[in-house]
Amino acid sequence: MKIHNKIIYIFAVVGISLAFFLLGWFLHQPAIIPTSTVSLKIEKSETVKLRTGWPELKILTNTYFSSRNFIFLDNETNDIVSTLSVENPARGWPSYRIVKGHTRDWLVVTRMGNWGTGMQYDYDEWYILGYSGTIKMVLSYQSGGNVQDYALNKNRYWRTDILNESYVDDLAMDIKLTEKDCDKEDKNCSESSQTTHYAWDESNEKFVLKKAQ
Repeated sequence: MKIHNKIIYIFAVVGISLAFFLLGWFLHQPAIIPTSTVSLKIEKSETVKLRTGWPELKILTNTYFSSRNFIFLDNETNDIVSTLSVENPARGWPSYRIVKGHTRDWLVVTRMGNWGTGMQYDYDEWYILGYSGTIKMVLSYQSGGNVQDYALNKNRYWRTDILNESYVDDLAMDIKLTEKDCDKEDKNCSESSQTTHYAWDESNEKFVLKKAQ
């Protein structure tokens, strides 16, 4: 009888431990946004068309520690189609915006790529719904930043502009990089710029570099 009770006790302890483990794992999955409205604040949802020929998707997003997490739902059935988690290596959370095209939209996430004393580099990452049914990055570039050049006593800044963002061609992208050099008081600045042309590679589902001018 004692052995029987010990066996029951062991199974009970193992069962409770497993339950707590699964609960902790469940609560820390990026896709499970609705589990806690206290620590995980759900931002308003919006609909996007991240693949030509597919129905619209509903995006739910939240921030958790240094990550921004997304759930993509079928807008008609509310079934989960895919998920995405993008992390910042340091302070703050990645931001995002939706860029509208002719036959599809793009999810553009801006995250911090490098940082340090007197410097910060930001990157834009463009995502669509890929052939496989999962969210896929199709373009990445340095979108902005600043650095203090102590050796030359200068401050350098740069930013990017999508020249055709208001009327994005699904098959092309023109990105203008503007650099500004200033003295340490941010005066006597000079600017230079370069435009890079990307073309859509349908077979690989991504933008590829064509030329810079």
